[in-house]
Amino acid sequence: MSKKSKKEKKTKAPKSPAEKKKMRKKILKTIFDVIVVFVGNTLFALAVRLFIEPNNLVMAGVTGLGIMAEKLGIMQLSHFAYLFNIAMFILGAAVLGKKFALTTLISTVYYPAALDIIDYFIGGKFRITDNLMLSAVCAGLMLGVAIGLVFRVGSSTGGMDVPPLVLKKLFSIPLVISIYFFDLSVMLMQIIVNTPENICFGVVTMVIYTIVIDKIVIAGNIKIQVTIISPKSEEIVDSILYKLDRGVTLLHGTTGFKREQQQVVMTVVSKHEYNRLRKTVLAIDNNAFIIANEISDVKGRGFSLDKIYGDSM
Repeated sequence: MSKKSKKEKKTKAPKSPAEKKKMRKKILKTIFDVIVVFVGNTLFALAVRLFIEPNNLVMAGVTGLGIMAEKLGIMQLSHFAYLFNIAMFILGAAVLGKKFALTTLISTVYYPAALDIIDYFIGGKFRITDNLMLSAVCAGLMLGVAIGLVFRVGSSTGGMDVPPLVLKKLFSIPLVISIYFFDLSVMLMQIIVNTPENICFGVVTMVIYTIVIDKIVIAGNIKIQVTIISPKSEEIVDSILYKLDRGVTLLHGTTGFKREQQQVVMTVVSKHEYNRLRKTVLAIDNNAFIIANEISDVKGRGFSLDKIYGDSM
């Protein structure tokens, strides 16, 4: 092979407009994800400094362990968070991949720094309220939003967030169950340095933020799966495809009483599209049998991927 041929082989073909657009979209999404991780960790640190520490509330996770270490005179909370987060970062990077490692690295470094920065500006244990219940509720809401935002972009706030994510990937154990287990364990350990009353308020905080995490993670992803049984299935399919611009799957069914063959129409729509779909189906067949179920996530064309029409697929 000549030198010229080798040079031509090494020359890469210019990227198409579609490839460039895809690359720009990927870069913008990465930047957005990083910003979300910073925002989530800032909210987390604010909840700790403004509500948890000033009112001596029990906290779960690495923060709870750090507060306990600080009270026992072992080391400062921020120092403990650095060491523990680095260990969990190594575990998460090994199991959850490179993207997780990148975004979690930000949390590993930034969260302890945010604690020190907030402490520097507010000076000592600044207290917004003396009411323990109000503090527990506010802390739970802030922590839930903080962790939920970070989970939503596929990262974590580091520390004790990593084991639940690892367990979910390896064994499909739901996040909420793992979080409850680890958080309750850490809280019970703190009975040696705190009062039973504060532990009870800590449980209130934990329940609130685990509920909020669940809502934040699935927010905007809830769709409606609709199953339609009707002898006018062909007309219904055409209406869904061309009027609602939604995909359709046809299933083969058999009626229970007469054992007649029947096409079953299945589609997935957003919440605001459901009423329009229902009216469209009933306008075609007022006796149509319609079943609708909420689903928390959908992947595929028209939802997580762009639609492709006709022969362009």
